Parts: sequence; C-alpha cells; structure tokens
Amino acid sequence: MTILSIINELGATASRLDKEAILNREKSNALLKKVILSTLDPFRNYYIKKIPDYVPNKGQGISLNFAIDSIGDLAKRIVTGHDGIAHLKYNLEALNEDDAKVLELIIQRDLKCGVSVATVNKIWKGLIAEFDVCLAHKDTSFINFPAFAQIKMDGARGHLVWNGVEAKIYSRAGKVFELGDVFNDTAKRLMSEGEVWDGELLFYEGNKAMPRKQSNGLANKSLKGTITEEEASKAVFVVWDIVDTSSSIPYDKRFSELEKRFTQPEKKFRLCLTKIVESDEEAQNFFNEMIMQGEEGAILKNFDFVWEPKRVKGVGKMKAEEEADLIVVDWEEGTGKNKGKLGALVCETSDSKLRVNVGIGFSDSEREVFTKEYVQGQIVTVIYNQIIDNKADGVKSLFLPRFVEFRIDKKKANSINELK
Repeated sequence: MTILSIINELGATASRLDKEAILNREKSNALLKKVILSTLDPFRNYYIKKIPDYVPNKGQGISLNFAIDSIGDLAKRIVTGHDGIAHLKYNLEALNEDDAKVLELIIQRDLKCGVSVATVNKIWKGLIAEFDVCLAHKDTSFINFPAFAQIKMDGARGHLVWNGVEAKIYSRAGKVFELGDVFNDTAKRLMSEGEVWDGELLFYEGNKAMPRKQSNGLANKSLKGTITEEEASKAVFVVWDIVDTSSSIPYDKRFSELEKRFTQPEKKFRLCLTKIVESDEEAQNFFNEMIMQGEEGAILKNFDFVWEPKRVKGVGKMKAEEEADLIVVDWEEGTGKNKGKLGALVCETSDSKLRVNVGIGFSDSEREVFTKEYVQGQIVTVIYNQIIDNKADGVKSLFLPRFVEFRIDKKKANSINELK
C-alpha cells in the first residue's frame, strides 16, 4: 500500500478504534511513521503558506523519504522566501502524484484523516512531543485564601517565546500563530531572552476585545497562515504567568515579577485583570462582577502554586456554564431544511467514556460548510449544563450541549475525568 492509500483509509473511518487498528497494522512502516512525525511535530514549521503550482512526475524521480529529508531545509531556514518556494516546487515535481499529495499534507501540517496526537502516541509511544501547559482544576475546592482571582477569558491559549530576535506564540497543539512581527518590539522591551510567558491571544477593535467567535476565528486564520497583515495588527497577548519549568518558584513571586514589567499601559501585551480575594464570598463577588461584564467567569490561584505541565489543584475554575473540548467522531445529516447539510456532530471525550450528539449552536451557513470531511477528527468546544447517564449503552452524555467553535489550536480532547 502507498502512504496516501493508508492516509485515505484512515480518513474513511470515523471510529477511533478502527484508526488505531490501521496504525497498529502499519506499526513497522518506517515511512508512515516519518510522515506522521514530519506533519505533527509541534516544533516544526516549514514557513510556506501556500502550495505552489506544480506538475508531478515532471522532474527527476525521487522517493518520498528523500523529499521529506529535503524539505528539512525549509524547517531549518536554510532556504527561505522565493528560494524556499522553488525548493518545495522542485521536490513536488520530482515525486509521483500520490507522494506529491502526501508532501503537500506534510507542508500544511495536517494529514486530514482525523488521527490525533494522542492516538499516534498510543501506537508509537512518545513519537510526537506534546506541548504541555499548566491547566486549572475543574473546581476551586483546593484553593486556600487569600488567593489571586483573575478574569477567565475565552481567547486562544498560548505560550509566547522570546528568543532575543523574534516573539513567537505557540498554541496548545504546538503550532505557531503566524502574526509576523507584531509582538517583537514589545517583547524586546519587556521580556528576557529565552523567557516564556503564558497567556491568551485575543484580537481587539480599538480598546475592546472582539466577540469570542470573531477573535478565535482570526486566531485560527493565523494558525493556518491565512491571516492578513491588517488582521494580525489587531492581535493582543494577555499574560498571567512566567513559565517556570523548574517548578520551584511560587506564583506570587512569578506574578510580582510580571507586574514589575508593566510600569505603563502596553498596546500589544496586557496584564491579566487580577485581584486578591480573602474569602469564598469575595471570590464569588469577583466572579459575579465578571459575569455581569459579559466575561466567561473567574480563575482562582493559590499564592504558592508552582508551574507544572499538567492539570494542577492550586488553580481552579469558576464558571456559569461548563465547557468541554471533544473530538468529532461522526457527522449526521439534518432533516427538513437541513436535508443534505449538517444535522449534528457526534463527539466524544478522549477516553470514549462520554459521547454526545451536538445539534445546536450552528448557523445556517455553518451547516452548509461543515461537511463530514471538514469536521472529522477536529476538536470542538461544547457548552453544556451537566453530565448525564445515557441509559441506552451506559456511556455518559451531556445535558443541553451547544456548539461553540472548532479549536484547531488544540489536538487533544478532554477526558471524562476533566469534566465537571
């Protein structure tokens, strides 16, 4: 079988178990493993936004294995700009049609077959580096007062890295938000070389953040490399932490260090709205204020919590509605006016212990464009009221699930234990 035929076979099934079976069958396929790594490695970027026009089989024949090694020069920035495009075109034209299509998918960083990083690492343990972030606990039962209370935003989570030359924001999936140099000048003034800040990418109109779908839509465009210069200029990074991989510095000291950097208002970076609360009552009042302002809720943080690349109990969420990131495993056709269009997405947790049909929250235009091929394997954010039992098969479900958005910045769905 060719690599493309295996990818097509993976894309033809919505079942995670079927995908795992196919990958297990191909576990000894070194070339497939190389293709998957070259595509999903979160720290690899080929710096080409659009595949150039080309004619396969035109040049001297080369192998897909050779071509993958060759485009490593793009990732290493050995060839850039027009030379980089010409280098890619040469490789595409030297491949047969099927292998050229695979190389396109690698450059686009998406095999379009619904295979997640979690599934890949289940077959080849540790093959894909996971871009870990410090995550909040699902409730505030482990918070000790006094504590920090911060606004809970609904932008695109990211790590902003300053290497002394350029500022890059990495999504939770390890992809770079392509925003040009909009953060470079401010990062040079405020950050130390090699420092990493944790926060959220938002987009503003004037001094006001855009609505969630509009802002995250632009964030998704930046991940795809299709954002315009004007749109990128509206990007703002809201920071709440300095990443401490030694896991030894308490949060009050990390946040104090951040505060020292913000001696004046900044246009491109903003310090997260923060207040010290002395009790549950004060925390609830802060939460209520945020809800009244149209925000999503609040986050509480212990003074002494240390940064760790996992879900920690020193940070807890306060939300009016619950939210889940689920993986789309199937697509159901609508009825009536939605005949031939999307009716509902069938979504699951990463451990398949919760499955739910989500048929509310889509606009008419979204029902038109959200085809089965488009949605399969993607992560979606769903709002719900509570977790319920499904008497039919014993698998958990959600009460009143509503679609919010696709999260191409994420590669991993929540597990049942992460939901509230």
